[in-house]
Amino acid sequence: SRIAALFGFVQIAKQHAIPTLLDLCSDAELLPWTIRAVADLDAVANPDFLDILRRSLSATKPRVILEALVASARAGDIVWGNSDEIASSGERATVDALQKVADAVALHLGSRDPVLQHTASLALSKLRGTEQALAVLKSDNASDSAKQHAVYALHDRHSIPVIQRLIRELESPNCPVGLREHLHQ
Repeated sequence: SRIAALFGFVQIAKQHAIPTLLDLCSDAELLPWTIRAVADLDAVANPDFLDILRRSLSATKPRVILEALVASARAGDIVWGNSDEIASSGERATVDALQKVADAVALHLGSRDPVLQHTASLALSKLRGTEQALAVLKSDNASDSAKQHAVYALHDRHSIPVIQRLIRELESPNCPVGLREHLHQ
C-alpha cells in the first residue's frame, strides 16, 4: 500500500514530488519504486539523484540494481539526447556525475543475472560510457561475458569520436591481446 501511495502522490504532485522522492530514497523498502518514480518524471539528471543512482548500483537487491540501471539509461538519454556534445558548460557537473554512474554501471557487465547484464550494456551505451567499456575490454579480470557486453555497449555508439577512439585502440602497439577478437564479434 505504501507503493501505491507513492505513485498516487507522484501522479498528483508531478514535478513538485521530486524533493520528497529524493528524501524517500533513504527508505530501503521503497528505494526501487522511488527510483522508478523519479525516472518516470524524467528528473534523472538531478545531481543528487545521480549520486543516489551511483550508490544504488552497488546494492545487493537485484530489483534496486535493475531500476538504477534503467534510470541510468534514461539519464543518459536526457542529458545527451542524440548528441555527443555538452550543451553548455553549466552541464559539466552533470556529465561528471554521469561518468561516475557509468563507472558503476560497467561493473554489472559481468553480472551473473542476464537481465542485469543486458540492461547494463544498454545503459552504458546511453551514458556514453566508451571509456568504461574499453576498460572492461582491456581488463585481465573481466569475464568473456563481461567483455562481450562491453562490445554490445560500443556497438550502439555509432559516432565518429567513438569509432576513431576504437581505431586508435586497435592500431596501438599496446593493444591488449584479445581486444581485436572481441571487437570483431
